[in-house]
Amino acid sequence: MKLSKLALLGIACLGIQSAEAKTAAELKAAFATIMPASGLKARMAWAQGGTLPDTLADRTLYAVDGDEGVVRRILPTTMSVDVDWPNVTADGSKIVFADLKSYSAYVVNFDGTGLTKLAVDIPTDELTLEYWVDASGVDWIIAGGGDCGTIRRFKLSDPKVCVSLWNKTGNPSPSHGDGLGLSQDGTRLCAMWDRGRNDASGMSYGSGIGVVPDGQVSMTPLWIGCGISMLPDNSYTAGIGNKDIRVVDGAGNIKVKYDVNKAVMDYAKAHNGANNCNGTYEEFINFRWSNKLDVISFGSYWTKANPWIYNVKTGKFISIVDDMGCTKVEHSDLMFYTGTSVVSQPALGVAFEKSQFNSDNPIYSLNGRRLAPHDISKQNASGAMSIRIMKQHNTRGMQKVLVSQ
Repeated sequence: MKLSKLALLGIACLGIQSAEAKTAAELKAAFATIMPASGLKARMAWAQGGTLPDTLADRTLYAVDGDEGVVRRILPTTMSVDVDWPNVTADGSKIVFADLKSYSAYVVNFDGTGLTKLAVDIPTDELTLEYWVDASGVDWIIAGGGDCGTIRRFKLSDPKVCVSLWNKTGNPSPSHGDGLGLSQDGTRLCAMWDRGRNDASGMSYGSGIGVVPDGQVSMTPLWIGCGISMLPDNSYTAGIGNKDIRVVDGAGNIKVKYDVNKAVMDYAKAHNGANNCNGTYEEFINFRWSNKLDVISFGSYWTKANPWIYNVKTGKFISIVDDMGCTKVEHSDLMFYTGTSVVSQPALGVAFEKSQFNSDNPIYSLNGRRLAPHDISKQNASGAMSIRIMKQHNTRGMQKVLVSQ
């Protein structure tokens, strides 16, 4: 049997993003610059798809492991979805996300295996899906709407276990489409809140924090942002995005500002990084705090590069893909964790089908050449075109895979 020296970039059933991705070595080095502490590993997931300036998109799920440095499409191309609000679990092993086509919630292993539809009811309007882990290490998902309270959390391993966070009639009521979050101890809920009236500012909404369940809400006197994310501690403060990021308490007192937008947009301008897809909307979007106080992630409708990670303590930032063109990227989620990497290279003897080689799910060699079905000539017992890993070895720190041809 003749062996070619085609070196695949990773698991063949998970497509590699074709848009000007950094090399694995470059992306791994970039991650090292924004890590909040030594000994941590990082994993990130986001929704990607559609073309700006359209507001609707058939977004799918992408992810990257900071140790591996490879951007992967997680869901199969045959799955018709509009992904929103992906969340990486605390151990980095799973991603939970919503599908706005079916209004369903799913969980999938970080390597793309084990896709499972969760038996939960999620809302069909103003949806936010957020991850939260309790003090005992149990994974929960926070969702707006449903039959267990207007805002509730359900246990990831057993969605029938459901805890109501907010089911209070009247205003203020949480407008959960702009983000939700729980404090580390689970006693405070951040959201954009509907006052049910226009106050002197002319705004009906305020950014605020409520005591759960169904307790008092303190909020900003003005609507000062279109997104909110709880800090991952018990300070009962939340970040609000409004070009800068303002960390506020429930009464709207600004504790600190981070001029994230200026730093990133100035960088994009200096490096010819505008995509000209969405006019002059020079703002980051959909920011979310990671599980560490120092680091946030976000997207941008204006920059070619997407998504972004920003260390607010050091001011250092990175983009994952250098030129996304006019493809939409939204609601990235970044998790830092300890332990060994869960994603592994394919085992010897694993077969890959011809259907995995297509325009929507490309596979590349390490030298950048795109592989196609005609690169592979061996057929399996059923006659389907396939390849089979025969040998693995390490060269210059990167794992290569030899395939039959």
